[in-house]
Amino acid sequence: LGVSSACMWPGSGTVLTVSSRAMVEACRRLGLDTDAMLRAVGISRQTLEDPDARLEGGRASALWAKAYELSRDPVLSLHAAEACPLGAYKVIDYMAFNAASVGESFRYAARYFPLINTAIRLPIDETGDPITFDVVSESGPSGVSRPYAEYCFAAFLLHVRAATGVNFPLRRITFVHGAPSDITEHERVFGCPVRFGAEH
Repeated sequence: LGVSSACMWPGSGTVLTVSSRAMVEACRRLGLDTDAMLRAVGISRQTLEDPDARLEGGRASALWAKAYELSRDPVLSLHAAEACPLGAYKVIDYMAFNAASVGESFRYAARYFPLINTAIRLPIDETGDPITFDVVSESGPSGVSRPYAEYCFAAFLLHVRAATGVNFPLRRITFVHGAPSDITEHERVFGCPVRFGAEH
């Protein structure tokens, strides 16, 4: 997978450092040189550790692109989500721990995620069966890259399961993007049918 510097957030918007900090910690756990990652894109540790700091979307994207380059892992998004420790997203993870149900945990995430990433929404549709949880960019379908969608879906799935203690199943995962050559890891992580080239 060739990942450009615009791989994660090609549109405008800012990202709270908690998101990049969680990703960097996951990459450290995967054995990547995170100091080299940060130096390459000009992000200081001080900025990364500042809970109130925000990064331009392009800077956060460049950090992901460098991680892909160093790891040579075409599904780093999935493996980083698995390595991301519970609690890394602080407020959202805390609310998930205190949610009365799996549904409430997802609703908290959807409600507060714009504080983390100003360009992304997480709409939930509970009117039908199955209930759907989407990752949507304000700029349209092209605004959510496949790596970002993969990471979001996997991170929310794994963190909500861990926080609630409920190993709820997924019916399916769909991506608007073209299919990669191998979806073995997608099927393992999500544990359900995974379809590409979908409308949503």
